[in-house]
Amino acid sequence: ALFQFTYMGAPMVYYGDEVAVNSPSKSSSANGPYGDPYTRPPYPWTDQPGDPTIYGPPDTSVELFYTRLAHLRKQYPALRNGAFVTLLTGDTQQPGTAPGTYAFARMPTDGPSAVVALNNSAASNTASIPVAGVFADGTQLQDAISGATYAVNAGTIPVKLAARTGVVL
Repeated sequence: ALFQFTYMGAPMVYYGDEVAVNSPSKSSSANGPYGDPYTRPPYPWTDQPGDPTIYGPPDTSVELFYTRLAHLRKQYPALRNGAFVTLLTGDTQQPGTAPGTYAFARMPTDGPSAVVALNNSAASNTASIPVAGVFADGTQLQDAISGATYAVNAGTIPVKLAARTGVVL
């Protein structure tokens, strides 16, 4: 979701993803589910009759995260338009310290730029994101999600990323 709301284009949220709707396969065998996955379960409305544990209940923490991402996208023009530049592909540029990391900059024609770094691996890592040409040395950046601050030093931002998380600077 973080990638989707900060990357180019309009984010598209599939019905129910914003509350982590469970979508089990309708058919299965000893080898697991088969056939077309059940991708259109009913929304688990909490004010309706039925068993909410089949497809839900809605995960309000996931819903709050999607809401926060939508607000960030609205608040920062850099996340909606302007130039896009890949800054780091950790698997090829920093495989020893930042595998699974992808970082990019969003640079609007008017207003401040943003840097997004994502760790898609199952382990935490430390990435050194090259930002020369986007931010000057000494620039202080704040993560719009956690509030943590980072400083640009020697054209890079050192960022420690927990597994499957990211930052929006």
